[in-house]
Amino acid sequence: MVRLALILAAPLCLLAGCGRSDDDSEGGSGPSPDRLVVGSWLEETGLLVLPRRGGRAEVRAAADPERVVWTGARRLPTPESVHPFDARSIVVLTAGGQAYRYVPSDDVSEALGRVGKDLEWSAFGGSGTFWSQDAIVVVHEGGVRSYEPDRPVMWASPASEGTVVALVDGEDSPLLWLLESEEEPIALRPLAVMPPGLVTGWGRSALFRSSDGEEIISVRLPELEVERRFEFRKPVTAFAVSASSHELYVALAGGRVLAVARVGNGRRELARLEADVTELRVGVHGQQLLAFDGAVAYRISLVGDSPVRLEVDWRSDLPLGLPSGDVLASRGDTLLLTRFVAEGSVARVERIEGPPRAWWLAVQWNPAAPVRLAREDAGARGDAGARDAGEPGDTAGSVAVESKDAGQEGELAEAAVPAADSLGFAFAAPAAGYYAVAVASRTPAGVIELVGTLARSGYPTAIQRRRDDGGQMWYRALVGPYSARSGADAAARQLRRERSLDAWVTELTAGIDR
Repeated sequence: MVRLALILAAPLCLLAGCGRSDDDSEGGSGPSPDRLVVGSWLEETGLLVLPRRGGRAEVRAAADPERVVWTGARRLPTPESVHPFDARSIVVLTAGGQAYRYVPSDDVSEALGRVGKDLEWSAFGGSGTFWSQDAIVVVHEGGVRSYEPDRPVMWASPASEGTVVALVDGEDSPLLWLLESEEEPIALRPLAVMPPGLVTGWGRSALFRSSDGEEIISVRLPELEVERRFEFRKPVTAFAVSASSHELYVALAGGRVLAVARVGNGRRELARLEADVTELRVGVHGQQLLAFDGAVAYRISLVGDSPVRLEVDWRSDLPLGLPSGDVLASRGDTLLLTRFVAEGSVARVERIEGPPRAWWLAVQWNPAAPVRLAREDAGARGDAGARDAGEPGDTAGSVAVESKDAGQEGELAEAAVPAADSLGFAFAAPAAGYYAVAVASRTPAGVIELVGTLARSGYPTAIQRRRDDGGQMWYRALVGPYSARSGADAAARQLRRERSLDAWVTELTAGIDR
């Protein structure tokens, strides 16, 4: 019997004025851009620290985990387990089986309902599932709902459009179910795979190991049809997916770790380790992989550097790959920060001050001072990379922001997109690279909403302001940057296929739109 409901994914940008500006083309020719709003959900990452005995949470700076930037006023219950829920909140489960959702930016703890104990957890797109052999409990912002299947549950996860996908025991082979709030599954199919699965492709695919372990099978949702098979000729011991969902990371028997392009199936070797990897974990912004072979943890670079052995404990929350490329971890009662140089080798290992036995989780909220950019007069300096300070008269309600990389200390620029400022966006000069343009609009609100939706689904995102030949300001929702056009082409194809967006590709170099 189903007692199940999920929150739907955020809507896409479907508003008047969205589309291509008159000067847009596949090649992206036109005037130089004004600036980009950049980020993954356009906010900095903070480290949420939650005491294991309950109490007040704190947020520490990801760039300096010793520095406490915020302490909550609310005392939280003693957690039995803590789970990332969405980019901005967590789910706390108490020893008595009560579930709470905690949002640090608001310092709000909401009782979701009683869940139970000894359950596995999986989350996707702002919903989560606790599951055991006998039950599936769906957690969303409104509370919890439960489903009691008549078959043993092997794995379950939220998927797109308010559904849950579950693998249950069948008579001859496992059955893949798609569940909503009806009495019975809305779709099912036999599938010779092994749990656990992984929902990816922005909620529209589920990945499983084949029954012999030598393939990864991608199943399209909600149709439950096999769309891809990735063959490896050796048993897959662990797998994970990049934050953008474009790359699959696979550990094979014998210690070999590969990166596999989901579009085109291109492959590259990332590491050869001494033993079979049992767990893979992607860094916060995807610059690195963390691997565990049951005894030893490793940091694996995604750009060809040699893997680094880490003398640390492996926990559900730590080690954590930070946006800087460094690794935060614990060893017994010691908290350690392993810093890396650009080539991927260890610069130093530091013992840092902080509670090693607390839960450490990355959240996309950093209660730091606003960001300030240096004013540079592009017209006077003729600098291709100049940061525009906004047009006269469009600064009402805007915020002065402080720069991480300001050209001259103390200089100010006014952000010209007040709606973005109110969400804490940071402004920066264009990064070089290829981008998929998801949409262009003369008004920023829908572009900001779309970028938020894409970023929460794992896309690397940016917003660009640029004027057309007639002097009209346009706002572009960008996915990227990619070092090669092929990456942006793949992202554009995915946006067209999965999101029905008329995406095209452009290149930005040194602040000039080519």
